Amino acid sequence: MTPARAMPKPSSPRSPRVTKLDWYLVSEILPWLLGGLTVIALVMIMAALFERAGEFLTKGASPILMLQYLAFRLPEMMSLALPLSMLFAVLMGLSRLTQDSELKAAIVSGVPPTRLVFPVLGMGVVVTLLAFINAETVKPRAFTEAQRVFKDIVLSNPRIVVADGQFFKDSQNQVIYIAPGGLSSNGELSNITVLQGQSGQVPSSITRAPTGRILKEEGAILLENGTRTTYKGGDARPVTVARFERATIPIRQLSQGSSLSSDAMQLSVFDLLSRINAYRAQGFVPNNELTALHRKFAEPVAAIAFALFGIGISLWGLRSNQNFGFTGAAFFTFFYYATSTVFRVMGENGALMPFLAAWMPNVVYAGAGFVFLWLARQR
Repeated sequence: MTPARAMPKPSSPRSPRVTKLDWYLVSEILPWLLGGLTVIALVMIMAALFERAGEFLTKGASPILMLQYLAFRLPEMMSLALPLSMLFAVLMGLSRLTQDSELKAAIVSGVPPTRLVFPVLGMGVVVTLLAFINAETVKPRAFTEAQRVFKDIVLSNPRIVVADGQFFKDSQNQVIYIAPGGLSSNGELSNITVLQGQSGQVPSSITRAPTGRILKEEGAILLENGTRTTYKGGDARPVTVARFERATIPIRQLSQGSSLSSDAMQLSVFDLLSRINAYRAQGFVPNNELTALHRKFAEPVAAIAFALFGIGISLWGLRSNQNFGFTGAAFFTFFYYATSTVFRVMGENGALMPFLAAWMPNVVYAGAGFVFLWLARQR
């Protein structure tokens, strides 16, 4: 009697493992990702520098402060540069593989087209996580520091901002004049005149003070022991004459330049939620903040949509050996930026639901990626 043979155990389904082909795809795309990230970040840095160049030169900013300002703005730029670099890298890397027929050789050898999607999508997930972590941890703190450095730049040279013998305006459109020699090196002022009213007409008031000083931290000037004369209806005859011991006048160049614009995207998710709840409690519909809240998630996830789109359009173009190269990558990058800007403005103005305004560009690219993958399978 022969012993009964043990029945073989059913093999459990094997999970997809990382293959050499996966690593090869990653190694082909990764250099383009790093290169694209560097180029896009440099372009954004130059744009930020040119945006503030006039103020920096006017204030006589030191190169060290300027470098600090740009360094603290870098995390803000990375939030947008990371997903865009993913789109650029996938299109450029897979275009090279298509041009050399390497993708076609992999498919002919029996690799299913869908198998090529996984490593590219994996890179998209990693980029998404990096972009989101940067936006929620590094970016808000760095932006606060950028505001501080920018204020230091604006207030670093009061002699240039407030020059004697010249006219300039304060934050209330008042014309301020300091007599020649009326500004000392320590910020003390003498013979100050402030005129308020329409240009070319009799001022509505004239304020004169024999002494004063610059308040650098407040972005203002302090007048001491002066007089204020008011006029009415363009009549040159004074209506009232009042004396004062101290009066503070904000200076437009300092007051407006002491901080950067407070974009809702610079806030963390929790700060955004607090602001949204506060506006809703007052009866307002915070379309701007709601759009920014959805963008906080949609913009990092764009890297996954770009990965799907890039692999889909590359596999679709295999039969015709078509590759998109730098021109195609630049076009699709610009198209995303243009569409996201249009949808963002519509969401902030209430013309489109904030959810749709933030996520629609991703839906467009991911949907196109699925269509191209389906067409590639049909071939």
